[in-house]
Amino acid sequence: MREKSTLFGNSGKLTAAALINKLLGYLRDAMVVWIFGSTRITDAYYAVLRFITFFRRAFGEGAVNAALLPEFFGSRAPERDFNAFFSALLAFITLTSFVLSALLIIFRKTVILAVSGGFASDPWQFKIAATILGIMAFHIVFLGVYALFQGFLNFKNRFFKPAISQAFFSLAIITALLLFRKSDPERAIYAVALTALLSGFFQVLFLLKDVKKEGMRLSLKNPFRRDVFSIFSSSLRSAFCLSQDYILLFISMAFGSFLREGTVTAFYNSSRLIQFPLSLIASSIALAALKETASDYSSGNREAFKKNFTASFRLNFAILAPSAAGLFLLAQPISEFLFSHGRFSREDALYTAGILKILALAVPFLGLNKLFVSLLSSMGRQREAQRPVLISIIFHFSLSWLLADCGAAGTAFSAVAASALSCLIFSFLAARHSGTNLREQSFFILKVLLSVLAMSAVTLVLLKFSGAHAAKAALAIIGAAVFAYFGCLKLLKINVSRKLED
Repeated sequence: MREKSTLFGNSGKLTAAALINKLLGYLRDAMVVWIFGSTRITDAYYAVLRFITFFRRAFGEGAVNAALLPEFFGSRAPERDFNAFFSALLAFITLTSFVLSALLIIFRKTVILAVSGGFASDPWQFKIAATILGIMAFHIVFLGVYALFQGFLNFKNRFFKPAISQAFFSLAIITALLLFRKSDPERAIYAVALTALLSGFFQVLFLLKDVKKEGMRLSLKNPFRRDVFSIFSSSLRSAFCLSQDYILLFISMAFGSFLREGTVTAFYNSSRLIQFPLSLIASSIALAALKETASDYSSGNREAFKKNFTASFRLNFAILAPSAAGLFLLAQPISEFLFSHGRFSREDALYTAGILKILALAVPFLGLNKLFVSLLSSMGRQREAQRPVLISIIFHFSLSWLLADCGAAGTAFSAVAASALSCLIFSFLAARHSGTNLREQSFFILKVLLSVLAMSAVTLVLLKFSGAHAAKAALAIIGAAVFAYFGCLKLLKINVSRKLED
């Protein structure tokens, strides 16, 4: 039995790295709209970027871990030639990602039609989107290798460096934007896409020394092994489940391509803002919890398994509930503060804020879903985790189609409803297979919601007094809201940061 859970320590490392990555990401996005505005070029760029980002986040936020860690902690792991297995998996991932990238380049126009059909009515915009996809497609090769390196280093209890390496992506794009900000917009956006591609190479190179230091002798072995196929298929299932938020928002952007100019950009920027708590908190907790629960489950320590999941749930909900309320109440000043610069008008910021208000309501559901996926993955139940996600995708697509006349608000509302539906299904699956019953946490949930109400009241008062200057005072209002929330938690005697001991 372990003396002390490392759940909160690992979560802290991942959260610190995610915070740096997110701040760089917001700087990157603010610079994009500052230079290009809310235009057809920006819509084309974000449509492709969201497609590539799906692979970045799916594999970078734990899909390979969800497949590898239960296997590594399993009883068969000591019997395996680990280096040969790792090299075979590296060869397989490199080969398959290379083939996928090549197919994306060959069929790039078909892909753009499938994911952003509205661009077909504008040949110039369609050409730009297809060209950007052709440039960035091979970034997926580097992502596959990075995901494997990350999974191995996490297994070795190395969390911060693999997570912080994702900053190369934002840093590369920021550099390109600074160098080409005065160039022709079409040329500049192609330069941005090229530097984004190259960032993947430097990300892999950044981790290579650490992988070797941990004992891996890298080579390309025969990739066609049964255990390699098993891990890869599990990784795909986990990627699908952990990327529910990206898939739902990707569908929303696809519907948005048929709406007014700038809708795709508005959905992208809104989704980036709700990704702040999801990536910073939910993904970090889910990834750290996966290592803990996988180890507990494989060793038969069911008491520690339930304790770690309960702690993860409490920390997750205690951060995501106020985050959703804050994004809803402060959607307009945040959007104006971040994006109302350069060619991005105040009208564009208000349009973004309207979408953000609705999507913010999905934050607690999407964050808890990530935790449920990790729980089921640690038990080797990735197949069952797919069902709620698949149901939510079908539901979102169908409801968005029915609400097409409602514009961007209709598909945003559909995403919220779909995420809530899948969260309900996940909670039933978790109770059935792990014995974790969220009804036992009802008193805790009530206290958190009371604290959220207190925080919301403070926020509304400050917004009223700041009036037209709310955008300039956004950071101060957020600080006061956070102080009010945690102050109320303390009064209600809730400590969400307490470390667990077995």
